[in-house]
Amino acid sequence: MKGGRKDSKGKTDKERAFSSALSIILILLNLVVIYELYYASYLGLAAQAGWAIVSLLVSGLVIKRLKGFPGGYGFYLLGTKRGLGLIDRTSKSHRGFWNAMPMWGMVLGFGLLSRLMVRKGISNRMYAFGIITMLLLTYVATFYTIGFLQFLTLPHFQLGITPQSAVQYANPLLYNLTPIAAIFIVTLVFGFSGYLLSLLLLNTGTILFKTLLYANTAISGNPQTTLLTSQIPGVAPVLPGLTLPLIAGLCSFVIIITIHEFSHGVLARIAKVKLKTIGMIMVGAIPFGAFVEPDERAVARLDADKQTRILAAGVASNFIAMSVFFALMMLVAILFVPGIYSVIITATIPNTPAYGVLQPGMQISSWNGYTIRNYTDIATASKDDKPNSTVTVVTNTGTYSFKAVASADNASRGIIGINAGDEVGSTLYDRVVYFFYSLFVITFALNFFIGIVNLLPIPGFDGWRIYKVNIKSNRAVKAITAIVVIALLINFVPWLWLL
Repeated sequence: MKGGRKDSKGKTDKERAFSSALSIILILLNLVVIYELYYASYLGLAAQAGWAIVSLLVSGLVIKRLKGFPGGYGFYLLGTKRGLGLIDRTSKSHRGFWNAMPMWGMVLGFGLLSRLMVRKGISNRMYAFGIITMLLLTYVATFYTIGFLQFLTLPHFQLGITPQSAVQYANPLLYNLTPIAAIFIVTLVFGFSGYLLSLLLLNTGTILFKTLLYANTAISGNPQTTLLTSQIPGVAPVLPGLTLPLIAGLCSFVIIITIHEFSHGVLARIAKVKLKTIGMIMVGAIPFGAFVEPDERAVARLDADKQTRILAAGVASNFIAMSVFFALMMLVAILFVPGIYSVIITATIPNTPAYGVLQPGMQISSWNGYTIRNYTDIATASKDDKPNSTVTVVTNTGTYSFKAVASADNASRGIIGINAGDEVGSTLYDRVVYFFYSLFVITFALNFFIGIVNLLPIPGFDGWRIYKVNIKSNRAVKAITAIVVIALLINFVPWLWLL
């Protein structure tokens, strides 16, 4: 037969090969466009995001049509039966771990209240272990996820954080302990679902309050727009190539969603529920999510305890992965990262000793005899500089000595008048270490964020189904859902005047 045998969709072998080749080309082009837009900050975030979203949706629509994938609106599903055998085999081993893990996840998700939600299945030992590990993870999340912000290219989130400063800032003494104590108390009682909801509602109240203040100033004829532009949104778009580095972000997303959905699948098989397919939800060339497709009617026939285990498994797996990647992040940050950075002069201050002598772009290697590897080293080496003291700086162009002058904001502190910043080296070793550091930080933080966001009672999220299974009042679930959705929408509002 000319063109080869036709498949169930009426396509010949040549047509299938052509559509596959064209789809691969589209994916590669889409990745190039997203990569270029990520660095096109001159366009402005609104244009960057707009063009990125358009390119993703258009390529997704074309790929869906070419390949006949299920989906819509630019999203398409890549489903397969491959991997189902691995899930099935995994479900038959280490049953004790797989049965305990979801209950541990429930304690992390709902704190002390988890015992009221799930009356069966949580032993006293697991309950205590869950509370202790929840508080430990709260500490880790509160003080270390700040390092994630260095990779997030969004206004109001650029704080000049480096790997060194992220570790340095992870110190409770640098924080006001009153709100930190409140966070721990809320998390203890309500779990990470309460942790997220409390922060979400608090930010909602702040946005509404500042909006009312702005309206009052506008009515009085003296609008204070800084009341609006200074407010940090409570939700942020986090997508590889749009607000995160493309390759590290893509790898992180694939790791997270694979672990999450694999765990759902294992618990479904333990409950004797048949799995139809496993796969990825795509938008253009970017993985948007993953799915394991169980027999939903079989799931609905299970008792509340088994349904809860299936639903909570994904959240629990995110917290386990968070712990693993936290350890990897700290290992690389402490042992490898300090050696890949150099300190570059970014500017000199007029009317100071270094002005006109040291130039932007110079690399600092020594300060008063102290070896300088990163900006934190400069802070340490210069902390004892006094007015009129001699400061000797070694750069890649030579050695310079200056007589320090008094700082404008601290007369007892001596300065020579430079601004400097960390810069990753250009060697292959430097780039490889930085890639793995960024991958570990992003994966650590996103496991936490995705894990707790998935606890929200929003249709399509695991939290919504957990609430429905364990709370008998459907009206109460709807009320909670409405409050959360409204709060999320309000937390998005500041982007309207930031973009």
